[in-house]
Order: sequence, then structure tokens, then C-alpha cells
Amino acid sequence: MGLAESNEKFTFDFHGEPNKTYCMISDATLQINVHMFGLTKSTKVLKERIEEVESFFEGTWMDGLGFLYLDHTGEQQNITINFDAALDRQGKPPFNISFNGENIGFDGITPWWSNPDGIARINGLKNRNNALAIYIDDLLELELEGDFEKELIADPPVHFINFKINKLATGPDVHGFLGQMYAPGAIEERLSMGTLEGLLHREYVEGTDPEYETTSLTDSNCSFKRFGQALKEVVDGPYAIGDNSMPLSIVSVPRRLLAIHRVENPMEVCHPKVSSTEGKDFSIDCE
Repeated sequence: MGLAESNEKFTFDFHGEPNKTYCMISDATLQINVHMFGLTKSTKVLKERIEEVESFFEGTWMDGLGFLYLDHTGEQQNITINFDAALDRQGKPPFNISFNGENIGFDGITPWWSNPDGIARINGLKNRNNALAIYIDDLLELELEGDFEKELIADPPVHFINFKINKLATGPDVHGFLGQMYAPGAIEERLSMGTLEGLLHREYVEGTDPEYETTSLTDSNCSFKRFGQALKEVVDGPYAIGDNSMPLSIVSVPRRLLAIHRVENPMEVCHPKVSSTEGKDFSIDCE
């Protein structure tokens, strides 16, 4: 991932590789994985995007999300959402949703679905059959929708998932290619980093792409796994809840977190708003 800043907002990319799954957020009681896809051999590119610098990665987008959480008994529960681009192009409900491996038959028109214990809920958004809201009590409020690529014109058009995180509860040891930005002081530390020689942005994501890979949308086995692990004790409490709105993007270049300077006052933190745009670009607003 690379990140460009603008006043109190910065964006960063995480491209990964097509047909692989990555841990986006990994915390003690919640993990969110994403599945990436790329252009197929049958896709005809009619107009390519114009890059400011020579492209060194293959374009990827999101077509699947996996939500892993612990219920009140400590048992893992899984929600998977897979996106059918062909249905989205036809204006039909594009989501295939499963709870613990069983299809729940949510068609995007039904007002809502809830798991048996009521902890997780999915709502269809009014007058939009390709948009959903996901709620996991005390952990997450997230909206996702089908979108299409506007910078790269292709036949058939590239359709993918975008999302916006409205609320997220995280512990201080949170990780994942996006989750690490929620750790205490993470944004301030990254904004104090140096720029990599020859590139127009800083490298903000710790480690390399393979370290974020998981076996599937319902597996937590990335190298930076935090899911299911005990929370670390911190002076300001185990959780921080933020409103989020940020865009998502992706690059597959070996990278390590550069040396950073600690902020003098770690309590002066950024509370990010997060959403994804173009199925790959992330932006963070500090409030």
C-alpha cells in the first residue's frame, strides 16, 4: 500500500494479487477478510487509465468479504458475502450471502436478516438492490455496495464491491492491512515517515502482501492474525470506537514499515473515517 496525504486526509493502496484473500482487519473478537480479483483473459480493455508514474502492479478489485466474530460464548461465527458482477451489470441483486456456510437467501429486497442470537444483522438499503448494511453488535457497522470501474473502460465493464465503515470497535493491538491504521498513534506515526526514494508516496503498511494472505474468507490465518487472541491491557481501556469513511486501493511490491518518529503526545490521536472507492483506494479523514 502507498498513501498520499492531503490536509487532514490521506489515502493508500493495497493491491494484493488476483484470486487471493487478505486479512483487512484482524482484532481479538473481529476479523474482516477481502477477496481480490483482476481482469480475465476474456476482458477487452477499451481505454486504460492514465498513470502519473509507470504502473508496476496488476489492477485488482474486491468481490468478496468475510466477517469473522466471536459470539457471547466465545464461539467463532462467519458471514461471507460474495459479489456476482454479471448480476450487478443486469441491475439484479448481486450478493450471495452465507452464515456459517449456509446460504441465507438474502435477495437484497427483503428488508433484513438476523442470525439466531441477534448479534449480527444485514439490512437491505431502501431502493437499492445492490447495497447492504452489516451490523455486528458492539463491533461493527458497515455499508457495502456494487460499483463499477470508471478509470478503466472495459468490455464487459468491471464491477466490484465498495464499502464504508461507519463504526468499528478495535483493541490497541489491531492489525490487518487496514486495521493497523486504527492502532493508537498509527496515523500520526505514518505521517511522520519519510518518502521512499523513486516513489511519490510513503509506504504505510507493515510487511509484505503474502503476510496478509488467508486461506479463505472464513480463515483468520494471516501472519498478522489477532483474531481470537487475548486483548492487551491499556490505560485508556480495551476498545476505541470510531466513525469511519475511507477509499481502498492495492499494490504488490515488497515493503517494510520505515523507521518512524513517535508522536510526543500519544493521546492526540486521529479518529479515522473509512471507506473504499474504485474497489481499491482507501482514504482516511481525521476528526
